[in-house]
Amino acid sequence: MASYANNDLPNPNVMTDTQKRYAKLVYQQLPNPVETGEPAWSQAVQPANRAFMGYNIYMDGDLLEALWPETSYTYNEPANGEHCYVVTAEYEFCGETDPSNEACIDITVGIDDPNAENVRIYPNPSNSMVNIELNRNISKVVIYNYIGQVILDQNITNAQTMRLNTDIYESGAYLVKFVTNAGTSFTKRLVIAH
Repeated sequence: MASYANNDLPNPNVMTDTQKRYAKLVYQQLPNPVETGEPAWSQAVQPANRAFMGYNIYMDGDLLEALWPETSYTYNEPANGEHCYVVTAEYEFCGETDPSNEACIDITVGIDDPNAENVRIYPNPSNSMVNIELNRNISKVVIYNYIGQVILDQNITNAQTMRLNTDIYESGAYLVKFVTNAGTSFTKRLVIAH
């Protein structure tokens, strides 16, 4: 058995901070070593285990599903409005991880606008010119491209048929949002294929 001791160092009370920092410790055999023995554990040593237990899925800060075993999840949302979701992973020994990036979606369920039946988009898909047939309850038409940019925003005064030249737009899917005089809105899909 052995201990460590300072070798030829001045009294620590008179040493400068620099001397204390650079003081060398050397291994020196002590005449009467101390016996330490084996540790006396109160419980048996358990091996570290990071076994994956599942995913915790949170909606608006509340636990929606605990220890979900798969990487995909389907949930039928019964309430309108914006809902935000995060996911954490849980491990047997380490516990729960930090949450994932938050994903928020705006949900509208169970609302059918009777004005949607009186609005037509044709031909759809279109390769050059598209007709948007409106009724008198429509006050505004907004068209969005696939990344959410507004490509057309037009106020409507009377029922009419709009003609839209699609040659100037890229091929792809577009959303056409119709705003009614009452302030409600609905969307239809438009496909442009050149």
